Amino acid sequence: MWEINHPFPYTAPKFVRLYQSFLNKHTLSEIENLRQELRGILKQHDYEYMVWQEWKEGFARFIENQIRRRLGLPENHRGLEQPFTRVVFYEGGAHYIGKLSMQEVELTVQIGRLFDRMLASQVTP
Repeated sequence: MWEINHPFPYTAPKFVRLYQSFLNKHTLSEIENLRQELRGILKQHDYEYMVWQEWKEGFARFIENQIRRRLGLPENHRGLEQPFTRVVFYEGGAHYIGKLSMQEVELTVQIGRLFDRMLASQVTP
């Protein structure tokens, strides 16, 4: 139940502004700059919780939408409405994983490395 009950600051104005901006960015560099800002405003355990949810549920959403595209079904983008809940991290994680996998294709099959990469939130050389 800790994942459901974690007291994340979903309605904190700085978080809402930065996460909304993160969801709308298209380049990996812009995304990762915003993630560094998020890391700076969140407590460490809140940042780690966010990344955990993005990785775990975001990867599931990423795969779900790949399947939906192949089957010609509409993609799932639920969770974007405000006030945000943990479901926003499903979409945010799928968004981030999509961008990362375009640059580092192997991350989609090396999910442990994917988590480490998401937690680091910085471009690898």
